[in-house]
Amino acid sequence: MKSLYAFLLFAITLAGCSPESKSDYSQAGDSLKHAADKTEDALSRDAKNATANMSKGAEDLKVKSEQALVTGKVKAALMRASDISITNLDVDTVGTTVTLNGVAKDAESKGKAETLAKETAGPGYSIANKLTVG
Repeated sequence: MKSLYAFLLFAITLAGCSPESKSDYSQAGDSLKHAADKTEDALSRDAKNATANMSKGAEDLKVKSEQALVTGKVKAALMRASDISITNLDVDTVGTTVTLNGVAKDAESKGKAETLAKETAGPGYSIANKLTVG
């Protein structure tokens, strides 16, 4: 008899779930799936953006390293040249332009500095000779 009462109680409880309740549970499940899909899409998009940013950062680092290398090579070559006299020498490379700043002893040193800078920087680089003669 107790089993019969338990069964009837269970049947009444189950029967008490209205179609609206069942629909609400279904909608909640659909909403959860939609939220999970949106989260997955957002994570995928963020991962792609992070990869693109890392690639851009690596490319920027490569360019800056190449510019620093050219700057160092040109400055070292000018400082080693015994026939070129420049004080306060400053060499900067931005993009493909190498800029020379400082004070050359004479016009000949200024011209030789530009020629040596062109040879040292290599093809694809231009020289902005802003040396003053003094």
